[in-house]
Amino acid sequence: VRPSMKNYLKLRDMVYSGEFYGGRDGQTSGWFKSGYGPHIWGSMTIQGLLGHFFDHVDREHSVELNRCRYNNIADNARVSTLFQPKFPRGTLIEQARNESSPRYNFRDTYCRDGRKNCDDVDCQRFPIEKTRMVHYTYCKSPLKCNECNYMETYKEVT
Repeated sequence: VRPSMKNYLKLRDMVYSGEFYGGRDGQTSGWFKSGYGPHIWGSMTIQGLLGHFFDHVDREHSVELNRCRYNNIADNARVSTLFQPKFPRGTLIEQARNESSPRYNFRDTYCRDGRKNCDDVDCQRFPIEKTRMVHYTYCKSPLKCNECNYMETYKEVT
């Protein structure tokens, strides 16, 4: 990656413009009403700004990287039946399953992105030695999740 002063100045001017719009509709919110708004984590930060920039301003130089290799959040690629769907929980390993407890008896269902098979973005199972960057979003640091009582779902069978 070669830095570009031209792009830096464009990005700086975009931030100085203050053209960030609230709302959660995904159509007229966010940077320059492009849809990169508050319904996307980090939309007001560099994450949203760069997303908007390389999706709307400079598509010629945009490359989509493998989300499991770069910026791995280890999120669940599938929708879970867990009673609290706000946070995508890890795939429950069979050894932790307990049929009599909803907390330990959830299952993965369909792919979040609508495809039939989303194994290519199952970042929980992506080999850690191939991961180049890990992103601590919800947990902030390893094993420090706020109100996260489901750590057993992140363990692999050895």
